[in-house]
Amino acid sequence: MTEHVIADNWTLQNVAELLNSGISEADASVIRIAGGAHEYVDVLEGGVQTESLFDLLTDIVLRDQIIVDAAYADTWVGENECLGQLTKNGLLRQLSFLSNEEKFADVRDLIADRLCVTDSLKVDHSANVDSWTTRRENANPYLAAVLWGGAGMVARSWVFDSAYRPHPLRRRLFEAAKLFDGRADALGRLEEVVDESRLRLAKRTSSAALIYSMNVMLPPIPIRIIEDSTNPGDFVKVALQLRPEFKPLRDWLRKTEKLLESDDLSAIQKHYGVLSDVSANIDRILGKSTGAATFSIGLGVLKLSAKGDPLLSIKNRIGVRSVINNMILKESGQRALTKYCKMFDVPKTVTEILLTEHFGNT
Repeated sequence: MTEHVIADNWTLQNVAELLNSGISEADASVIRIAGGAHEYVDVLEGGVQTESLFDLLTDIVLRDQIIVDAAYADTWVGENECLGQLTKNGLLRQLSFLSNEEKFADVRDLIADRLCVTDSLKVDHSANVDSWTTRRENANPYLAAVLWGGAGMVARSWVFDSAYRPHPLRRRLFEAAKLFDGRADALGRLEEVVDESRLRLAKRTSSAALIYSMNVMLPPIPIRIIEDSTNPGDFVKVALQLRPEFKPLRDWLRKTEKLLESDDLSAIQKHYGVLSDVSANIDRILGKSTGAATFSIGLGVLKLSAKGDPLLSIKNRIGVRSVINNMILKESGQRALTKYCKMFDVPKTVTEILLTEHFGNT
């Protein structure tokens, strides 16, 4: 269901560490599939922390509730005042999944097996299963956290009929294995539309300076939150303040999810007219539509002219269409990332360079 999402405690732990101690300059490992085997590739841990923050901020604005497994919440509970506020107001809720373990254990194991898309993963995962069965420890704790733990969370989301927002390192394995679609719910599908439209607009420019800025593509809601914040302690507060503005979109997403569950194709098609209008608006901006009128629209420092139906332009400035269009037309994020680095006292450093590269290649 769109109104709530299951999140990883690992994500909350990363956010607490980021807000408490700043951007980590240590390495994190991404599991990558190459040449029929898996390998571990180092990335900036601060980049993974920042992705976790962006996922959380987006869910604060666009979800009604974020659910985590109570069994592992001690990794972040009490570690940060901002996260504590989310718990107090009920937006962030702990649920005891282990009391229902018998419902998802078999599903977890099936998903884990299917995540082992290479012989090397099969061997290493089997070693983890054997060592856990005999000694209650994992031969490869990191692989267990990513693969086995990730499979467990996918199983939980399936059993409890909920969307799941995986930790960034788990998401990369899921994508590499082409097994789990973390964007299968209404919000995930909307994010795909927004991301694809923003990339299309980014490619519209020919300026060398703008091309550089477009190499960094941050999610639109975190960009807005960074712009409206003066320090990292403001992030969660600003996200909560944005919720009323985005209520029309939350309502639309909730209705979308219910229609998808109903399998009423006619009603679904009519409801998705919102996205059709948004898509037509983007085509208009890109000059792919016909019409006599010419409009000018801003994308950060980029100005685009477009021809098309003036009524379509007006329509896309009202209600949920306006909210979605504003997300798409948000600047790429280079200036927001620069401000973000200043907030954490790492401007013009190697860390800023690595963060820029991280969000140019995620």
